[in-house]
Amino acid sequence: MQNSNPYTTLPNRAFWKLGSVVEKTNGALHHSTIYEPSRKLSEHDKIVSVGSCFANEITEYIKRVSITGRGSELVQLHIVNSSIGNVYTTTQFKQLLEWAFFSNKAPEKFWKSSTGWVNPYFQDKEYPTLEELIVDQTEKLNALQKDLSDASVLIFTLGLTEEWIFDGNSCLIAPQVRHQILDSDASNCYFRKLSLEQMIEDLAAIEQLLNQLTSITNIIYTVSPVPLIATATGRHILPENEISKASLRVLASHFAEDTESHANYFPSYEIIKNHRYASSFFKKNMRNVTDDAVDIVMRSFFHAHGYEVTKDDCDQNKQQIPCLETSIEVALDENTEEQPTFFCPPDCFFLGQSHLGRMIQNLAVQVNQQQIIPMGAFWHDFGFVFNEGYSDYHSLAADFLETGAHSSNRLIVDFLFVPHIDIQFAITSLTQQFATFEKQAQRKMSDSEQVEVVSTQKEIFESGFRERLQMKFDYIRNFRYDLMIVVPPFFPSVFFDETSFKMTFPPKTPYLRNSTIIDYIIDTYVQVATVFIENHRDVIIGKIERSSIFNQMNLWSGDGVHASEKYYYELAKSLHRQLTP
Repeated sequence: MQNSNPYTTLPNRAFWKLGSVVEKTNGALHHSTIYEPSRKLSEHDKIVSVGSCFANEITEYIKRVSITGRGSELVQLHIVNSSIGNVYTTTQFKQLLEWAFFSNKAPEKFWKSSTGWVNPYFQDKEYPTLEELIVDQTEKLNALQKDLSDASVLIFTLGLTEEWIFDGNSCLIAPQVRHQILDSDASNCYFRKLSLEQMIEDLAAIEQLLNQLTSITNIIYTVSPVPLIATATGRHILPENEISKASLRVLASHFAEDTESHANYFPSYEIIKNHRYASSFFKKNMRNVTDDAVDIVMRSFFHAHGYEVTKDDCDQNKQQIPCLETSIEVALDENTEEQPTFFCPPDCFFLGQSHLGRMIQNLAVQVNQQQIIPMGAFWHDFGFVFNEGYSDYHSLAADFLETGAHSSNRLIVDFLFVPHIDIQFAITSLTQQFATFEKQAQRKMSDSEQVEVVSTQKEIFESGFRERLQMKFDYIRNFRYDLMIVVPPFFPSVFFDETSFKMTFPPKTPYLRNSTIIDYIIDTYVQVATVFIENHRDVIIGKIERSSIFNQMNLWSGDGVHASEKYYYELAKSLHRQLTP
């Protein structure tokens, strides 16, 4: 029988609050304990990367950086991207393996267009003649065979569970998406969604072929964090995307946890999908992954293998990686008018949570991407640094502001207005008064009695809110940046429902069942914060917006937390004006 709390002896990585936060070592962000490979990479390994667009991102990153080993010596890792191009499904990879090693199985039936020929299985391009297509196909399959035969490590990024079938084979993309195919060929294509059982069967066959035909002894599976661009199932994209990613994730674990397999799973998907940093890890379209996110993923990867990234050349010689999926949304984007982005000087240092991340997406930060630190819930917890028992957060914040931003002259933060934290004293005070009343009266307070108590506390609340805001403001100013800019967050009232309070302050909130009380406290906070902002207009841009989905649709994004893109665009414009007078 368990005699003690089984969670007290668990390491930090076992807890969401600590394990989900990106760590900083020697100025670099990464996760140090999220990945423990059973077989580590060697500088003698030859790595081949196969998979979706994200697989290309991994390969291009490794080519652009310098790696040091355990003794700080430079290490040259040998990695190539599959010569065959993008591979989206397990069925597609299995058939490519069979074609590459058994030429008699190579396809002989292709798509005919009005101006030439198209190979539907890979190398999405149009050929003037069928002969040229077959010659190119043979060369690419031979190159794939050589890539795999020379490799000792395979990184396979699982991308899709949906595919189109032509002549019994998996296609790279659906007909008529990139090329106008003759109706007779297009009509012979059909859509298929792969089941988990089918993908397990495919991957088992892939591992067997690799074991028999190559020297690959180490397989690293990843799952692409890029959402589906569309689904052909006829159902809604949101649940279909989650089902697809969940199936691929279970598939990877099925083999990574199999002792007879040579496989490991690297959690790039989980690192990027961590919603603490979602607004900073995805580009403006909220699909494609940012360079900063790839950097954190790959630093975590190399750290686990005993290497460190020492020189980031991401902005030099960077290739544009084509992704065929984007063709699907061309029709949707034809009439989309891009808003301009605003240049941001390189001597700025951004520290904040997702609201700041949304604003940053409208800035062209062109020089040093490391100046953007997506701190997410760290800043949320930073509000506790002035409370007893939170000295560790105080030290961590000081380290970021003194050391992490030492080369920056201008600081842009958004942590000053964190309502959950700032109103903690109000919540604690009220619950104590309610509890005392009920203990003395031997009954529960009515809603009207609670409202009456709250109405007598207005001056106390206002004074407390002002004191906490000023305290944090003065703390930041101690670091003496040439220019400090504070960005107030959006303020949706739905964020402060009863459930949110209970999640934030358990178990102190059984009394906060009355929405009138919650609204009163929030409105008082908004009033104090608004006055505070107006009194410090020299360093604060934007304003506090108290909004809900019912009364201010022009500001509401609909995700329950953030404002509309227009709101963040206007914030970016204001910041641009202040940075470039």
